[in-house]
Amino acid sequence: MKFPKSLAKVFCVGLFLLTMSIRADEWDQKTKITFSGPVRVAKTELPAGTYTFKLADTNDRHVVQIFNEDETHLITTVLTNADFRLEPSGKTVVKFSESSSESEASGTVPESGVPIRAWFYPGEQFGNDFKVYAHPRNEAAVQQPAVTETAALAPETPAPTPE
Repeated sequence: MKFPKSLAKVFCVGLFLLTMSIRADEWDQKTKITFSGPVRVAKTELPAGTYTFKLADTNDRHVVQIFNEDETHLITTVLTNADFRLEPSGKTVVKFSESSSESEASGTVPESGVPIRAWFYPGEQFGNDFKVYAHPRNEAAVQQPAVTETAALAPETPAPTPE
């Protein structure tokens, strides 16, 4: 009779550990995002490419870490504010700021990158709102880059040069 009880305990512990590993990405909200052109997160400029966004392992749920694609290099850590949306999406959502300064035309951004305003993990109503800083350089405008959520995509072609 002791063997079935021991087997049941081992099964329960194994099931618990399995559910913990399945939920790991939901806890840190790890997401790989590919940008077709340069972007800016807070005061950090990111060239076109694939990056890993995830929440830092802290009690504060609004500390975002941005790594290179394979997570071997931490690029920046950003303290964000809470953002809210009424309808959650089944996909990662990245919102861009139209401009970071009044001198820029609506719908265009400086070559240093389009400022990221917010990031939402799939299925979540609460996201992370990034502070948008005015960039000190006033450069020619380029088109807003496209965003692709991916598991392992190579960076797309660089953004077009300004006219």
